[in-house]
Amino acid sequence: MEKQYVITLMLLLGSVFSVKPQDSLLIFKTQGNVMFSSIQGSIIRAEKGKFIRKMDALVLEKGAELTAIDKKGAAYKVDNPGRFNLQKILDLPLQKPKSGLTTKYFRYLWQEFIRNGENAAIIGGVFRGDIPMLFPPDSASIASAKINFRWKIQVVETSFFFLWDSSDNLILKAEVSGTQINLFRQSTLLKEGEQYKWAITQEAYPNFKNINHWNFNLIDRNIYHEYKEDMKPLETDLKSLGLNESEIEKILCETYGLCL
Repeated sequence: MEKQYVITLMLLLGSVFSVKPQDSLLIFKTQGNVMFSSIQGSIIRAEKGKFIRKMDALVLEKGAELTAIDKKGAAYKVDNPGRFNLQKILDLPLQKPKSGLTTKYFRYLWQEFIRNGENAAIIGGVFRGDIPMLFPPDSASIASAKINFRWKIQVVETSFFFLWDSSDNLILKAEVSGTQINLFRQSTLLKEGEQYKWAITQEAYPNFKNINHWNFNLIDRNIYHEYKEDMKPLETDLKSLGLNESEIEKILCETYGLCL
């Protein structure tokens, strides 16, 4: 009997400190004033990446909208004012994606948030961990004439930007006071059709074997639009959920590496 009580207690504690996928939804998008109220009485603004659990309630003011996803890749959209708990949202008509690509994307987001936790840093659906680079994402195909390299460091001070060509030749080393640098493809450094890799450190002479680097390649706009056409079903589903063109382009870039 004592053993049974111990097992029961462990299960109860687990329900408090972990997210059970079957008992929650993941917030994918909010618009307007959507407040997140818990049983403990805390009230915070609802935002992408937060879970809605059984004990939670969401308050939507007039004009506000909320889209949440489940572990199977289906979406639920709330676009009426009022107070909604988890069950009330689940009772709404299911916004099932028409494209398998969309379902896979939503499942990926769900799994990554479960694996990394709500407080993990995420950009466009891609988790960053301890890597300082933010943009362009790793293995990106870029069609824009100007590339805005961005990164994040603990203390904003001098950073060192390194750029290599496809033959691993270091073609640029720059000392930067800040967290971004712009390069243009019209320069002799960046050429269409070529592949490159880049890295950020706070050391002028690092051991390159011990630092992370990200890759990217340059494509023209015709190839970009050909690739984007393959993502049309995903784009259609995301538009039906209320995302605008710039939000969709951000997802295509930061999640799928297709950058305009």
